[in-house]
Amino acid sequence: AIGSGGSSGATAGSWTPSLTTSGAVSSYSVRQGWYSKVGNVVSIGWQIKATINSGYNSTSIAISGCPYTPSYAAFGGGIAHNVYLSAGFCFEGWAIGTDGNITLRGQPCNTTAAGNLNITSTAYYPTGTGSVLTLGGTITFTV
Repeated sequence: AIGSGGSSGATAGSWTPSLTTSGAVSSYSVRQGWYSKVGNVVSIGWQIKATINSGYNSTSIAISGCPYTPSYAAFGGGIAHNVYLSAGFCFEGWAIGTDGNITLRGQPCNTTAAGNLNITSTAYYPTGTGSVLTLGGTITFTV
């Protein structure tokens, strides 16, 4: 069974996601992550709700702390509320790289041409003291 660590090779647990620029965060009200691993396939999920300090609106958003490092870059869906994207870009989903960091993915809002999908766009912390950032998502990958 998942979580038993038995002969099936399945495990489950929790992890603590962190925004990589900790100086931008004045406090977290929600900060939780979970995972399941069966063989070499891992599914992760996370939720973060953080109050942001003023002056960090030009720092890119990335999430660290994932308990497993993928063997290749993988993508998943989720939410990024109160996040500023580069002009003309819309939130598309989340990506995890072989470094284990999770970053936001965007695409130009005015086109859905296949060649324009999965473009990395810079996502910024909101401006102003007391702004609340809400992030969440799921990604499945192999290790």
